[in-house]
Amino acid sequence: MLLTESLTVQPTPASDSAYDAGIKAIRDTSGLTGGVLGHVNCVNYSFTIAGKHIKSFEWNNLSVLHNYADEGENCASYIQANKFGTGPTWAGCAEACSLDENDSSPLVTYEFDSWVSGKEHNNRYTLDIVVGDSKIMRQQDSTGVAEATAGIRIGNNPSAPWAKYKTGIILGKAIDQGIDASEMQGKVVLKLNKNQVIQIGDTELSSTGVEPNQTLGYISIVLSLIAIALILL
Repeated sequence: MLLTESLTVQPTPASDSAYDAGIKAIRDTSGLTGGVLGHVNCVNYSFTIAGKHIKSFEWNNLSVLHNYADEGENCASYIQANKFGTGPTWAGCAEACSLDENDSSPLVTYEFDSWVSGKEHNNRYTLDIVVGDSKIMRQQDSTGVAEATAGIRIGNNPSAPWAKYKTGIILGKAIDQGIDASEMQGKVVLKLNKNQVIQIGDTELSSTGVEPNQTLGYISIVLSLIAIALILL
């Protein structure tokens, strides 16, 4: 059976269909078998080369939304992956690669910006990570159990076990409160191995206590823990 591909140009939405579009491209490989593992096929492909001496901003893709609506959930870009087989599935993947070992210029895989004005209203999030029930999402009967492994996992690619991050998470200066776990239902806020420590200044707090000859540091730790307990209460 042949590969099925189609392209439809529709300047004006014809209905209130959930997937109505001005330009619709479809690639259907459900009738095919085989292929080359690692070879990439796609519906849309664009390629940009930014010359060495160019000063303008070269963006391979730009999606802009002007939202004047008072209802709905409108997005400048939305991606969806529906998993029906056992193959690994990603809704999205971003890659930044540099081969120059001496390159000290910025390399950022993803940047999230929130441009806001005025006081916060407890409803502004630069990155909102949400778990839900797929059965409910697809209008099916729920089993009442829907668990994900983790909201964020930071690690290395298995192909390079020597690769690592110098720091997992860095909190900058413009933050009033580092971490708030007051609404968390679980009991364990921070989990460490026995050989790991919490460092406050030059003082290390471990499962066996505080390092010797650091009485002042111990007092500082106690006061900090009391402050944290008061915040959580």
